Amino acid sequence: MENTFQLSVEQSAVFSDVGTLFAMAEVDADQAIVDFARAVQPDSTQPPSYDIWTAGIEIVKQSYASKKNVASDSDAVKSMTKRFYARLNEKFGLTKPASGSADSVKKAEQRAKAEQAKAVLMAKPTTELQAEIAMLTASPTKANLVKAGKLASIVEDQRAEKLKDVMADIKAKQTEVGKLAKQCMDQDILEQCLELLASNITESTI
Repeated sequence: MENTFQLSVEQSAVFSDVGTLFAMAEVDADQAIVDFARAVQPDSTQPPSYDIWTAGIEIVKQSYASKKNVASDSDAVKSMTKRFYARLNEKFGLTKPASGSADSVKKAEQRAKAEQAKAVLMAKPTTELQAEIAMLTASPTKANLVKAGKLASIVEDQRAEKLKDVMADIKAKQTEVGKLAKQCMDQDILEQCLELLASNITESTI
């Protein structure tokens, strides 16, 4: 069934102002986040309105695009929408609500089921998944190759997660080293630290 929901003139004006404000000063545009949250959730005891949210964010994107002089379907607007949603979630814990239609509920259930199945696979040891991939590819039927491809994707996701954790730890240590270096007033110790760091940095890490 076609959605015939329409925003009021006042609501449209609010969302238009939100997009313009966010385009003008995104870093300091907390008011835009507040205004959007209030518009989509007039009653804080009730969940956000799907209809107001979906109609409103389209006006926000159009207003933002107009102010930035870009197309409303450009990568710049898509990226802005992700940042905008992240700010909404961070400040108010709001996420885009489900539509509530039978089709949307079915899709949401399918996504939840797929995510649950992926979580189970992600928890398996990589070596176990690799052994299963080898077994499947040894008997290369169409079904086995499809399953092997899905498992290979899980292995890649596991590697990406491990790398993310490693990089997060490295960033934290870099920050801590920087703080300690600023507090150190011993020239010899600083010189030793510089030499130690320099001796362990290769062209591949620069």
